Amino acid sequence: MPEMEEDSSREIFLSIDDTPIYFREDWNTGIGGGLWSTGLAIARYFEHHHSHVCTNLNRLDEMKRKRGDIDGISAIELGSGNGFLSVCLLALAHTASLSLKNVVVTDMGHHLSLMEKTISTNPHVWDELIVTRGGSSSTYHGSASNKKKEQQMSSVTVAEYRWGVDDFDQT
Repeated sequence: MPEMEEDSSREIFLSIDDTPIYFREDWNTGIGGGLWSTGLAIARYFEHHHSHVCTNLNRLDEMKRKRGDIDGISAIELGSGNGFLSVCLLALAHTASLSLKNVVVTDMGHHLSLMEKTISTNPHVWDELIVTRGGSSSTYHGSASNKKKEQQMSSVTVAEYRWGVDDFDQT
């Protein structure tokens, strides 16, 4: 079971509008264990331009609602490696009180533990974490909605994506 409690001794890697993001590179886990320069650039953009990004996310949500889709926004990160950018997106949504109905974080099977670790280290930006492995799943509970009552629940699914296979199943 991953560590779900916020630990004040951890170092904040970056903050998005006062929402801390905890992350540590672990190149020992392979190529997905590090933060690539492009990922860091996107994260820094989110950090320094969060109000613009949130404005656009809110516009997208508003457009979906006008079309009758009131479930919020869903997102998928293919080839996540370590899950860091999904945590940044969840922090943006948390900051904007925007509902991210479901965020699916995927990569090859040997990266599942790394994605799970990164996401579970940041329970303040999600409400439910579902980790699927080998046909079974585990569910954990975070605390994002506890802090912002007007916000709908955000669910994160961590799952293996088998490249070239078209029968992806989240359950």
